[in-house]
Amino acid sequence: MKIFHGVVDGASLESLALMPHRLSIQLSAYSYHKRRARFHHQRALFGYAKEVMVNNGLMWAWNEGATDWVNAQDSIIECARSVGAHYTVMVDVPMEPNLLRTAGLSDRLAMAKTLENAKRFLDTDLPGKIFVVQGWREEDYLSCIEAYRHIGVFDADCLIGIGTLFPHQPPRLYEIVDFVCRHLPVKKHVHCFGIWQGKRVKTLAGLGVDSCSTAMATTAGIMNEAINEQGRINVGPQQTDAFMTALLIARNQLALEMNAKTAEPERWR
Repeated sequence: MKIFHGVVDGASLESLALMPHRLSIQLSAYSYHKRRARFHHQRALFGYAKEVMVNNGLMWAWNEGATDWVNAQDSIIECARSVGAHYTVMVDVPMEPNLLRTAGLSDRLAMAKTLENAKRFLDTDLPGKIFVVQGWREEDYLSCIEAYRHIGVFDADCLIGIGTLFPHQPPRLYEIVDFVCRHLPVKKHVHCFGIWQGKRVKTLAGLGVDSCSTAMATTAGIMNEAINEQGRINVGPQQTDAFMTALLIARNQLALEMNAKTAEPERWR
């Protein structure tokens, strides 16, 4: 199972230089859009990554009130080209009911926007395009799969992501992933977002998932927390030294990689 580690500017990017060409990373296009000057200054550090995935950053944007980021597909494409991304995630709209209410969208409009963006994304010449199957209930995911089939997504050279998993805990998390993987009309590389626990990574791999992404190593490191098999533990006062923070982030990234390899799968049915 491949893990893409979420990064922001500063120490999380500098951690790449401590382990050159060993880790795959995920960058939020919204973060890049907001901090373009900083990222440009640290652009050379992306060369230390094994692979780079650009995510749309919609959740971050919505948390900051930027609800119009659903229309930012061109900005995501620009970001991907700027950093030389190997993979780029389309702008999909999460289907969690509370989020949609906050954004002023119905589930029908949200799905329509996801499909509209998917059609436009098909016409781009980026490598490693990731189309996200969205939904909340099984019938939503199935409807999205059928719509993608109709517009030709599964005929393209692409990867498939599974959206709106973040609110769900096992066994519901596994039920959704199992349902989507079983209903894909062709074999594709499948990616899940926001998964970091070793036992969940191992369980998802058994269901047909090929990669996951998480910002947990960076988040914990910035908070001066170390990751182990049980979770996160505080290792002292928050660091002000950028190198020490980068070192802790790198350590956390390796811990997540190891946990994903050694953990026992979680029983869920």
